[in-house]
Amino acid sequence: MFFDHWYRVPVVQHYPGRISQAGFEKRIGEINRFEKMLAEEGMLLKLDLHLSRGQQRKRLKKLEGDSAPRLRVTEWDRLLLKHYEGAKRVLEEMIRPTSYGHAPWTIIDAADR
Repeated sequence: MFFDHWYRVPVVQHYPGRISQAGFEKRIGEINRFEKMLAEEGMLLKLDLHLSRGQQRKRLKKLEGDSAPRLRVTEWDRLLLKHYEGAKRVLEEMIRPTSYGHAPWTIIDAADR
């Protein structure tokens, strides 16, 4: 199981403009080829757990107060919240061309426990 593994780098690079649109699209093509191989082997399920900005803020605040190590909030979490709208736009830009017949995204409302 991978949690946003091969999607994180292109999103983080594209949002602040570290890679061009052409570079971003090239990376999407690489991801699509890799996922096609995984799907052909029966090893692919893609889930997008969506939270609104307000819900994300509320969850992060609650987790920051929890001392359990597995619930620590990371800089990545804070960065996504700080740049929520821009990150959301780039994530949507990535989801559209990577959701196809053999490897569709399943979008889940993460507010619904």
